[in-house]
Amino acid sequence: MRVLIRDRTGVLPAGLGTYTRRRLHRIGRHLDLLNEAEAEFTQESRRSAEPIQVVELTLRGVASDLEPLRARESGRELLPVIDLAMEKLDREVVKLKERVRSHR
Repeated sequence: MRVLIRDRTGVLPAGLGTYTRRRLHRIGRHLDLLNEAEAEFTQESRRSAEPIQVVELTLRGVASDLEPLRARESGRELLPVIDLAMEKLDREVVKLKERVRSHR
């Protein structure tokens, strides 16, 4: 599976990029129909001093009729935000896997 990491913050540590890549590869093992994963890191500035970290994850499949799976999370700390988004995406992949199995 091809994994794209997009850092729009400019301050993403290299270790978090590697961590995200490993977690996305692990999620991709659930289903062979997935061929591309994308992680986008952004920041939202609010009135508070510390910006809010936003992680958007997208999985795309090989079939054109397969809708992309998406998860979006935001919070103050980046690592827990990544973990929450990964958990959401993992649940969506498991649901898709069950739907594919039931149609066969």
